[in-house]
Order: sequence, then structure tokens, then C-alpha cells
Amino acid sequence: MSPLFNSFIAGKKKIVFTNAWIIDFTCFGHVTFNVRQIKNLKPSSQKIISRANDNKSTIIGERNVSISNYLNLDIVVVPSLKYNLLSHSQITKTLLSIVIFLAQHLCF
Repeated sequence: MSPLFNSFIAGKKKIVFTNAWIIDFTCFGHVTFNVRQIKNLKPSSQKIISRANDNKSTIIGERNVSISNYLNLDIVVVPSLKYNLLSHSQITKTLLSIVIFLAQHLCF
């Protein structure tokens, strides 16, 4: 199972695990659809995002989450999305790094 997108086919049904995060090269920032993943939301200064298909989605809140000593993520919650997205550009800027994609994992 891919660490970036956890899903499998069970019979004729595709099962998607909601805790999976996809690294996105086009998103403006880190986004989750699952309000239960982010505790103690605060109001976001940005209220609406534009999606790749030009539809608009409402941001219900945001939170800074510490992933490690080196990485803090500002994550917004957008319930109308179907996936959790990590911004490639924000991570590489924060870590002053590049990303190397390998068959089973990636390195920053």
C-alpha cells in the first residue's frame, strides 16, 4: 500500500483511508477535509478556496500543527474536499530542501 495514498479494492468497492495525505504540487497550502484530525480550530483569515476545477469551497478553520522539531504546518479545514493535501512548495520552503521520490517512499 502506498504511504501517500492508502486505498485498496475490496470486491467491487474502493476503500479509501481518510488518514492518508497526498503531496500536491499545485495546492496553496496544507488542507484536510476531516475536522476531527485538527483539534482546537481557530477562525481562518481566508474564508474560501478555489479548487482546480474552478469550484469554490469554504474554509471552516485553521490550526498550526507541529509535525517535528523542524516542521510546523498551517493546516486549513475544508470539509467539501475528499482528500488531505500537503503542499509540496510549503514543505520544501520550510525545510529549505528538495524532495526525492523513490518507489516506496520519499526523502526531503
